[in-house]
Amino acid sequence: MSRRARKFLESWMDDNLPENPSADPGLIGDLADRAAEDAAEVGIPDEEIREEAKSLFAIMAEALANKGFPPTT
Repeated sequence: MSRRARKFLESWMDDNLPENPSADPGLIGDLADRAAEDAAEVGIPDEEIREEAKSLFAIMAEALANKGFPPTT
């Protein structure tokens, strides 16, 4: 994942993740779709996000469980 993609997702999640943890697959999917759409709108293609990252669904699931951007592995 590029630096700008990571920075975008960190900011996006700060603004868009609900306060309470959740494992609801519908919510996770919706958040992943919205993040991808918003990234594309600012010129960050999906491929740039997924270069070194898991799927956006997995990123959102982990972020919702931990209330924040998953650490880099």
